[in-house]
Amino acid sequence: MKIYMILFISLLISSCQLDLADNKSLEKIPIFDVQIPHSLSVNTEKTISFKYALVNGCYSLYEVESIFLNENTLVTTVFAEVDDSDICTQEYSEQIHSFNFTPTVAQTYYFKFWTGQNTQGDDQYEEFELVIE
Repeated sequence: MKIYMILFISLLISSCQLDLADNKSLEKIPIFDVQIPHSLSVNTEKTISFKYALVNGCYSLYEVESIFLNENTLVTTVFAEVDDSDICTQEYSEQIHSFNFTPTVAQTYYFKFWTGQNTQGDDQYEEFELVIE
């Protein structure tokens, strides 16, 4: 009976995941023009912003992912959904994304923003250090 319950729960969870249509794919989009303070006080909220570009009409924002690798390193990546079946307009569109950051501990935080890949296919990041006083 337990095995059937596990299979049922697994099926239920997998059916809730987002499936992209066959003609759509996800792509990482490079981040540029990051605006971040050089220092900040504990419990003070500041806005961090950056830009990314949708290179043509087949690109649309899918997700901005920000993940803490540890207690003081935040990695941010932008994902676009790309419609591979459409005839795309050549409309280039720069977008601005921002989020608020409120540090609660006096320490140094590290921010990494995905900027693309090098010729070997390794992820590259623009990195910032933010001292919290």
